Amino acid sequence: MSEQIVDLIEAVMPGPRGLTGPQGPVGSGVVPEDEAVAGLVSASSSATAGALDLAVPARSGVVRLLVFGDSWTAYYGQQLPSAIASKLHAAWWKCYGVSGAKMGDIAQQIAQAGADESFDNATVTHVVIVGGTNNIFDPGQGSDSATLRDQAADVVDNLTAYYPHARCHYFPDNSRTANGGRTGGYFDIVQQFCQFSDVVCHPETLWLLAYGNFEFYRTDSTNRENLQHLTRNGYDWLAGYIAACVRGGDTTRYAMRCTSACDFQYRADYLKAVSPDSEYEFIGDLKIYGGAYTSTMMRITYDGGMTQVSLQLAGLAWTAKGVPQSTQRYALLDLQTYPISADTAAFEYAQYKTNLTIPPVPVTGHGVAWLGTDGQITDDASPVLPVTGTLAAGEYGSLRMRVFADKGDTTSPWPSFNRINLDYTPYRNI
Repeated sequence: MSEQIVDLIEAVMPGPRGLTGPQGPVGSGVVPEDEAVAGLVSASSSATAGALDLAVPARSGVVRLLVFGDSWTAYYGQQLPSAIASKLHAAWWKCYGVSGAKMGDIAQQIAQAGADESFDNATVTHVVIVGGTNNIFDPGQGSDSATLRDQAADVVDNLTAYYPHARCHYFPDNSRTANGGRTGGYFDIVQQFCQFSDVVCHPETLWLLAYGNFEFYRTDSTNRENLQHLTRNGYDWLAGYIAACVRGGDTTRYAMRCTSACDFQYRADYLKAVSPDSEYEFIGDLKIYGGAYTSTMMRITYDGGMTQVSLQLAGLAWTAKGVPQSTQRYALLDLQTYPISADTAAFEYAQYKTNLTIPPVPVTGHGVAWLGTDGQITDDASPVLPVTGTLAAGEYGSLRMRVFADKGDTTSPWPSFNRINLDYTPYRNI
């Protein structure tokens, strides 16, 4: 019966049906050859392994690095890209960074590398871009014939065309030069990268270097070069930070989970030193008595890419204008963090701990104004007034904070208060 079934199967499905009987051993000559090939593939010194690393760099974690950017990548004989490559143990690296480059120029650097026949584009595993500051502090020249977003879009297009499989990282550089309040322009670059590509952005480098009182910025001269560049130690530290981020470590999140104090001042005092004729000059109704703007009154919390600014202000007093009229419903306290730098004797190279996480758009805050001492209300008859505030990017990478106390009507006299507590809405770092 079984033979009839077999005959029926062969009639319906003719042809070979795979292995049907016991199989013999692998040929005796194959095993040595197989082992020999495996040895060549696994040996770090063999030509076979080297060829495989070039063809499939991710096979063994080989890093082949390209760096694009401005003078931060070119300074000290390309110290920054050299140090990044060293810390990544790169098998090969090349830097196309040029001093003065803007984002449009960086797009051209990528195209130049793409046309370079001295290496195979397909073997590039990592791309690092360091730049942006030239667009921010010196707009309207060179490649700025295109908008900042368009320049960033050109970078994305060229990365996609030449290095679609490389892991790309962008680190904005923040010089200490005056920028006319354009720090928010970095947001245009980061947003373009994040929306239209898989470039990994690290906006924390806008403030991280300056967090320790600018210890990595040059102080050996008083010209523009000093404001724009780091020391050799600064670039070496930055290279380590970049290498850790490229390796996929949690460096960024760790560095940004902390609470810090920040120095600030009365807005009118800032303007007297910088630009007394500024159209933005406005003398508020309140200031802190005796100019005692201590850093402990302003707290900044960084956590997981978010920033929150809180104010615990004491010693409030009316300005020389005196108590506002009853018809004035709101009283303004106008504050400014110390700038990164300014082209004036008052602020140039000033070593103040400064918050450099700039909100991409103005944020609001809410709190209370009250009369008290050491956290205790001293006069139960004194009302607690609601307070609102705005926080936005200011000149030279600073923050401008406007705080409004509201007495609720335009008829009653202003009550006494000497303290304000206010929390601004958390915002994403940029």
